[in-house]
Amino acid sequence: KQWYQRRVRGKMIKTTTKGNASPPTLPENVVLLKNEKTGADVYLVGVNHISSQSAATVQEVIQRFKPDTVFLELEENGISDFRKPWPPINPPPVKISNVASLGRTISQYTTYFVSLGVGARPGLEMKVAYDEARKLKSEIVYGERDSDITWKRITRNITYGEVFNTLKHIPTSPIYTALRNWKTQSGDEIRNNLLSTGITSTNLESEEHKIVLPGMRKPFLEERDLYLASGLRECKGKIVVGVVGLAHLQGIRQHLNDKEDAIEIKKKLNEIPPHTLFSATAVPLVGSVAVLTPTIMTVGVLKGGLRLYGIKEIKRGLPKACFWLTTGALVGLEFMGLSAQILKNIYGLHYKLWNNFHKNN
Repeated sequence: KQWYQRRVRGKMIKTTTKGNASPPTLPENVVLLKNEKTGADVYLVGVNHISSQSAATVQEVIQRFKPDTVFLELEENGISDFRKPWPPINPPPVKISNVASLGRTISQYTTYFVSLGVGARPGLEMKVAYDEARKLKSEIVYGERDSDITWKRITRNITYGEVFNTLKHIPTSPIYTALRNWKTQSGDEIRNNLLSTGITSTNLESEEHKIVLPGMRKPFLEERDLYLASGLRECKGKIVVGVVGLAHLQGIRQHLNDKEDAIEIKKKLNEIPPHTLFSATAVPLVGSVAVLTPTIMTVGVLKGGLRLYGIKEIKRGLPKACFWLTTGALVGLEFMGLSAQILKNIYGLHYKLWNNFHKNN
């Protein structure tokens, strides 16, 4: 409780917002919209999901305007994650059954390490909004689309070309730049690097993302803008506070008063498209490459070694069986060594950030 209260302290930043609908002294990244269907005033708070300042802004807005309904960019029962201690002793579990779950796992690990590095619990602003709504006895609406559906629609909308184009940009990405030298840096140095790169800001609106990931951007950002706006449009009460990611502000403002039925929109956006070449083959292809590459290398090394001893080919029977048993054993050892190295790096980075988090908090 003490940590939670400490993280949301801080002075509000006042700014003047242009437009007829907005009062002159709303906090930064807060806009006032009018729901034409219900006549409600909708205070839309754009947040950074790993910023304690966003949590303070959410708290200020809800206490100031006392909404009838608080709308959260969370899945149904998503607040349950906040009942778990933070930071956890271990990183998030890895559960990969298809290419969608692979994308979700990468996203979870990225958010986890960045939030741990900068010293802020991810989604703290949602916990603050939930607590403040409970105090006021406001209705709480969970308006986010199921993440499984989002990731399935992403994997069915991108192509191998986009994936390869994205991989080319990884070495110059802010997260990679900030974390690549973690072994030789202190926890404070990693934290400062993360903060200085600006990766705590949502930048899906950037021209780079539009070029590099056009297939991902539509289901991940534009469709969710529409989904969230449809949910907000159905909220009850005269005053509504919506807490959403900063990147969704523009899209929600554009779609809040769309005339299309919200139920039909959500039904359409919850449909799972048929498999594409990428979604159907990515995981098997990666798995095949992971198995075949060390196998081919091992076979080549063993055959080369046999030729050194004058054995031109492997004959039938026991020698052939021994050859393939040896190949399988060496391939298994290679996989074990690679897996151990990956896990060692993940847990090494995790504990350095974890210890630094507790030192500063």
